[in-house]
Amino acid sequence: MRRLRAAAGLSQAALSARSGISKDAISLLERGVRSTPRSSTTARLADALRLTSGERMALVAAAQRSAPSLGDARERLGGSRPGSAPDPVADFVGRHAELAWLARELRIHRRVAIHGLAGVGKTQLALQHVQARGGGYPDGTYWVRADCESNFVNDLAGIACHLRLCEHDERAQEIQAEAALRWLRGHRRWLLVLDNMEPDAASAVQRSVPAGLSGHMLLTSRTPMWTARLGLQPFPLDVATQFLLRRTGQNDLDAASAVAGTLGCLPLALEQAGAYLAASGRDLASYAKLLRTRLLDLMLESGPEDHPEPVARTWQLSLERVANERKVAVTLLSLCAFLAPDDIPIGVLVAGARALPDELRTALADDVEVDRTVVTLRRYSLVERRGDQLRVHRLLQAVVRGSMAVDEREMWLAAAVRLLRVAFPADAEEHPETWPLCARLVAHVEAVAHLAGHRPPEPRALSWLMNRAGIYLWARGRSGQARILVEEATRLRERERAFQQAFLEDSVSESWDRGIPTPPRVSTSSGWFSPSRASWKRPGHCSSGRWRSVGRSSEPSMSSAPKPFSASGSRSSGAATSRRRGTISNARWRSENDTSAPITRTRR
Repeated sequence: MRRLRAAAGLSQAALSARSGISKDAISLLERGVRSTPRSSTTARLADALRLTSGERMALVAAAQRSAPSLGDARERLGGSRPGSAPDPVADFVGRHAELAWLARELRIHRRVAIHGLAGVGKTQLALQHVQARGGGYPDGTYWVRADCESNFVNDLAGIACHLRLCEHDERAQEIQAEAALRWLRGHRRWLLVLDNMEPDAASAVQRSVPAGLSGHMLLTSRTPMWTARLGLQPFPLDVATQFLLRRTGQNDLDAASAVAGTLGCLPLALEQAGAYLAASGRDLASYAKLLRTRLLDLMLESGPEDHPEPVARTWQLSLERVANERKVAVTLLSLCAFLAPDDIPIGVLVAGARALPDELRTALADDVEVDRTVVTLRRYSLVERRGDQLRVHRLLQAVVRGSMAVDEREMWLAAAVRLLRVAFPADAEEHPETWPLCARLVAHVEAVAHLAGHRPPEPRALSWLMNRAGIYLWARGRSGQARILVEEATRLRERERAFQQAFLEDSVSESWDRGIPTPPRVSTSSGWFSPSRASWKRPGHCSSGRWRSVGRSSEPSMSSAPKPFSASGSRSSGAATSRRRGTISNARWRSENDTSAPITRTRR
């Protein structure tokens, strides 16, 4: 391959940029110290080198003959790398603080774990540490897969073969693995990476690799383990945007930022997006538009070469495991998928449990059961917990929602609306002590309103909820955000009234056609319908020309809406304020925004 690259006039860096394969991987292939490359890797290199058919066949044949011997593998990453860890990505960005933290903590504790959500970049961070610090381990750097016991034993046996220990010719891998561990116990200047530790294999690995070993151990897992551990988070938005621009070679900063935000800045999702753009030829702007309607489909597309499982499929496998361990944990995650991704209050979940499905209600009724349920989700890094807060990645929320049938989706959306309806204070504008809770709930109200669309499963509860959130925001001086919520609540209420009117008219017409007598006036929650006049009249009358609401006792009225501020900052009367340009009187506020009861206006 070195000869073909030289003939094409390309440096390793140029070939890396053209093929998307890291410069280090190309260097290892040219030196003959990397294991046999995948056929897709060979194809990408051939395309980047623009080979003829004969040259392509020669490259493929050379790749198939290039499997290195165990003795030659010592050159790789400063030592041996048994197992099949992916190559470092060519466009690695950021993580400078995390890499510095790893180096420091390994010197202090000797055992450090990296944990986090699937696709957050744990393995790539470990690989970058190995590349940067591997030369500081004279006894070698060893990479072992820890996702299951069989892979763990197999890779330890590979270490014994590489080191040419006396047991390397043994047929039993367990004997070879024990010999490798014995060698590690007798040396101290090595780094052992345990990649992708799964809970099923954790006990076997912990037994085999005790804490007393003298070398350094670096572990990656979705499950938080060990005392010294790093909880890896998605990229900051600016870093994610820069990654996409480098990965795609495009320069549309706004579109890259939009794509990164939609994907929650998750490294694997960003890499998957870059691979899709390279294969499809799309630009970032059109991909950003496509994500708005086809997010789940795009995340189910094939992943990058070094992580062939797409990010959505990776999470689905985790959800299947969680369901086998504790089914109620999946129901809790299903509810959280219809709330805002950050700061989901556990106290609100517990207090509003009566509005939730039976299975989840039972689990939330007991604090210990709540903890057990959250522990199950945290074991797979599907949620984060900090005190009373839960956090779920927005892309995981989209995957959970997208995997639901329509009726199941409506059920959980309705449950989220009912939960917030129970939790949101009814008269927050008059009770400042409730403002901290309201501040936490507003984002969740906006989330369910966005997901509900034009035909929500709980229209009356949702319109009340949006209205109350708007009044709270108005009381806090956030009039722009308040107006959006209240106007949407009004539109939602009007759509529901129109739907009820059409339904009632159809029912009355059907009754007339069948000769069934109908009452002269039918009362509904939206007013009275008169069959004889085929018209509506809403209750309430005010001769002064103001609006007046007549609410049912079961619905909170808007009489407690905040009075507008005068120019001096004091409360002014509604009538005086209504005469000023750009202000809203209490009467008009009630008229436009009270969704708790029908309203009527008469003119003098």
